This record gives sequence, structure tokens and C-alpha cells, in this order.
Amino acid sequence: MAHVFGLSIAQFPVQGVCLFAMFFAIVFFSARYLFSLFEFYNKFSIEQKNNWDGRYLSLVHAIINTIGSVYVFLIEAELVYDDIYKTTEASWLISTIACGYFSFDLVLSIIHFNTFGWQFLLHAVYCGITYFVACAPAFHYFTTFFLLFESSTIFLDLYYMSGDIVVVSEKPSSGLVLFNTISSYVFALVFFIVRILCGNYFSYLFLSFMWANWNEMTLWVWGFLGSNTILSSALNFFWLAEIIKAAVGPTTPDKPKSN
Repeated sequence: MAHVFGLSIAQFPVQGVCLFAMFFAIVFFSARYLFSLFEFYNKFSIEQKNNWDGRYLSLVHAIINTIGSVYVFLIEAELVYDDIYKTTEASWLISTIACGYFSFDLVLSIIHFNTFGWQFLLHAVYCGITYFVACAPAFHYFTTFFLLFESSTIFLDLYYMSGDIVVVSEKPSSGLVLFNTISSYVFALVFFIVRILCGNYFSYLFLSFMWANWNEMTLWVWGFLGSNTILSSALNFFWLAEIIKAAVGPTTPDKPKSN
């Protein structure tokens, strides 16, 4: 893959990626034992448990890399958009974490394809390749920002996980129902701010940068990352439309769904 993209992987953190892939594997497979201590979890079907475990895994990754991205992008603030190869130790770390996560996510999406579907599989593929390129290393300014998309994933996962508990509970507490409702509204707000407003601005900035520096890398890199950026923006608008449609529907999901 690196040969096709014209990238050097002399600095590629193979051990780090494998280490974090193993970490997320432990998070996923230990979830079955951890949550079996709770009554609501034991009411789930096997498919629901797989879906719940997957959302738990997604939540853990989203929290870790949202915190890391906020630090790199807003606090450390050493990356610049017009330097393709500029990196910091912290940006290396979160890129390695992301690459490890999406590597395991790809394996998981294949094994549990019937549960997660083609959406998760495609998501794992193009995100995995994106952060493979980031670990080459390249484009840390933009890949760090795009990891901030995971901030909305936190509230999406909390919404569905709390909703799953409400569905299987005979008498769900008012606090849980309120938490589920608040999670849905916070998710919609964060999604709109981070993915739609800021996301499309940075997508435009990235595409403009690519256009101005098209000779810096191979056509494969620009073609993949350019199409990936456009696809990501299109998907965000699609999900925005779904959020608007859901705003007039029930707050609690009837069944687990994928994003």
C-alpha cells in the first residue's frame, strides 16, 4: 500500500499500531464479561450484545482520541496546515491510536458483518487507510482535526446505549430516560458544529491545499484523500438529514442501529 501511495514507512509505528489494536481487542472482548454483571445486558440477544459491545468499543476510542485531538489541535497548537510532514509527539500518538483502532475495527466488521453491516465495513476501510497515511507520516494537521468528529460519536453511542437499556427495562427510571433525551440533543448540536460547520470548512481548506500542492505526492494519495474528504462531507450532510427526520420521531431507538 505504501508503495502504491508513494509513501515511506521507515517511521511507521508498527509496534504501536499492533499494541493499540490489541488494547481495543481487549476492550471489546472483555465487555461481554464486564456487562454480564448487569441485569439489562443479559436480556439482550446475541446480536444486540455484539452491537452493544461494538458501541462500547467505539465510545472508548471516541473519548480517548477526542481528548487527544483537543490537546493537539487547541492546546499544543504546533501543527500548521501548509506543512504536509509536520508532526508532534502527541499527534503521532493519537494517529497511532486511531490506526490501531481502525485496524481492529476492520477485523471486527468482517467477523460480525451480519451485525454491523457494510456501513461499518466501509467506514473501517477508508478510515484505516486514512490513518495509515497519517502514520507515514503526513497531513497531521488535518487528520488531527478530523478525529474531532469522534466528539459527536461519544454522544451518539451514549444515546443508543442508554436507549437500549430503556427498551429492555420494564420500568426505566426517569433519570435514564432524561439522560437518553439529553444525549440525543447534545449529539445533534455537536454533530452540527463539529462535522457540518467546522468539518466542511476544514474539508474546503484541505481540498484547496491539495489543489495548490498537487505535485507534492502521488496521484493515488491525492485521489484517495480528496475523494475521501468529499465522501465524508456528503455523508455528514446525509446524517444531518437523518437527524432532522428523527427529530420528529421517537426519542428512544426501537432497535440498535449503525452510524
